[in-house]
Amino acid sequence: RHRATSQGGREGGRDVVCASPWHKGRRQGMSYTKVKGHDTPLLDKSHYDAAKPEFSPAWKVWHSIFFIVGGWSFVFGTWMLLGYPEWDGRLYYSALWYTIGSAGFLCLDTQEAVTYAQESKWVRMNIMCNWWGSVLYLVGSVGFFPSVYAWSDQIGIQGFIQGSFVIGLSELWKMHRIGTVGGGFSVERLWGSWDKKTATLVEMGPCIGAWCFFIGTFMYWHWPRGDNYLHVLYFWLVGSFAFSMGGVVCTWRHVNGY
Repeated sequence: RHRATSQGGREGGRDVVCASPWHKGRRQGMSYTKVKGHDTPLLDKSHYDAAKPEFSPAWKVWHSIFFIVGGWSFVFGTWMLLGYPEWDGRLYYSALWYTIGSAGFLCLDTQEAVTYAQESKWVRMNIMCNWWGSVLYLVGSVGFFPSVYAWSDQIGIQGFIQGSFVIGLSELWKMHRIGTVGGGFSVERLWGSWDKKTATLVEMGPCIGAWCFFIGTFMYWHWPRGDNYLHVLYFWLVGSFAFSMGGVVCTWRHVNGY
């Protein structure tokens, strides 16, 4: 989710951090955003080189695999509920797919947290927000296994509501960071080039996905019956495809050298 840009900056993945060349007297290789009225570096590019793990093929391959597994496992998990409403095993296998997907997201966030452990506290905090959200998703997924759900339905429900809230806010923060590179926030900066467009889409996918799961799971918590349940599944399905979109675009960026 961090990638080198064609302009020498770094954008991409579920977390996008930009370090574009500086002008007007600012040191090259440092990107800033306003935090509480001060210029705060997003990434100091000076300590990066081609030997760093995020530039290696293996790092990119695993990065893409974790993202793709996370998103598409959510799609399969939701389809178990939507496509096979009469099958007795749908609840177990849906929870299993969600657990696999959440583990994929957690591996993705752990990979980034370890790789970018030397960055500014704001970058690390942004990455760790996603990490905690993925932990909550993993707990929530386990909570939907029939045996666990029979003991307490709140493990699954609250895991997804709280995890979605954390991830949704974190992804909004990341898109804000993309939009502030080079000055104050501007929507135009989110779409100014193919680099920016695809970086924004990588973050927008999980952002939409998280808020769809937040709404859908909240509805499931309060109105779980009848047509409302079908609407819940539609929210979850849209959210799952949104997560998957982020993984597909992130992989495209890796393949094309962004």
